[in-house]
Amino acid sequence: MKTFRKKINKISKGYRLKPETHKLVHRIQRTINGDQDEAIMAACLAYFNALQLSGDRANKISNSIIKAA
Repeated sequence: MKTFRKKINKISKGYRLKPETHKLVHRIQRTINGDQDEAIMAACLAYFNALQLSGDRANKISNSIIKAA
C-alpha cells in the first residue's frame, strides 16, 4: 500500500546540477521516500556529520602528538 504525503507548494530554487548529481539525488529520494529538497538536505547533513567526525579524529591525533612531544 502506498502512502500519500501532503503536497507542499514550493518555489523553484533553480538548481543547476550535473546529470550525475541529479541521478544521486533521485536515488536518495527513493531511499528516504522524500522530495528533492529533503534528499539534498539529508545528503548535506550526512556530509556535514562526516566532516565533523573526520575533524574530531584529526584534532585528537594532533593533540596526542603534541602531548607526546
